[in-house]
Amino acid sequence: MAWSGGGGNMFGGVQGSVGAARGFGAARPEGLPFAGIPPEISDAVDKLLVTEPDHGEPDITFSHRVSDRQPLTMRRLLAAHMPAVWLCALVVVVEVASLQSGPYLTQLGIDRGILKHNLGALVAVGITYLGLIVIGGLASALRMALCGRLSAWISNDMRLRVFAHLQRLSLDFFTDTKAGVVMTRMTSDIEALQQLLQDGLVQFLVQGLTMIFVAAITIAYSELVGFDPTTPDRLA
Repeated sequence: MAWSGGGGNMFGGVQGSVGAARGFGAARPEGLPFAGIPPEISDAVDKLLVTEPDHGEPDITFSHRVSDRQPLTMRRLLAAHMPAVWLCALVVVVEVASLQSGPYLTQLGIDRGILKHNLGALVAVGITYLGLIVIGGLASALRMALCGRLSAWISNDMRLRVFAHLQRLSLDFFTDTKAGVVMTRMTSDIEALQQLLQDGLVQFLVQGLTMIFVAAITIAYSELVGFDPTTPDRLA
């Protein structure tokens, strides 16, 4: 009787816990209305809404049938934004050329300004040097803005493609796959791709063009002075 009573108490405790859980779930309000904007930021929100254009309702169609079965590659992601890609490449070339023109301008200042005692040529070279520094700085700022915008566009396209693909998967996939893995595909992996497009590839292009410019200038100077690599004692 004591055991059965204990069992009864245990069973009653479980029932009480389940009832309490159901009561908590039933008491929790579902579909709460919008509570409104906090008063401390309402003025800033009103000012922002005045300048915000009307984007209208999004026209997005979704189908569980995959119409495009081609593999998703970097080339296909960049192909949708080729004007921005070519503009970024042009800005990078201008930036590298303006920042790496210092040795050539220094040579002009020495040969045509200092050695020939030509103050006008020296001043012209100095002004040109300062102008190219300004152009290089502006090109660098424009390059960061354009590459950031391009990486954001590609990241948005990638998120839409991944989310649409997840919607087409079966329930067995979500049963066998951990939720953290699915969330990582939507967050961390796409952010890593965005960082690659915004910083990695652009820095690789900048450093590659810098190496090409330096190598070309070095070869051109060696040909001008008649440097022969087979006779290293020539410079002695």
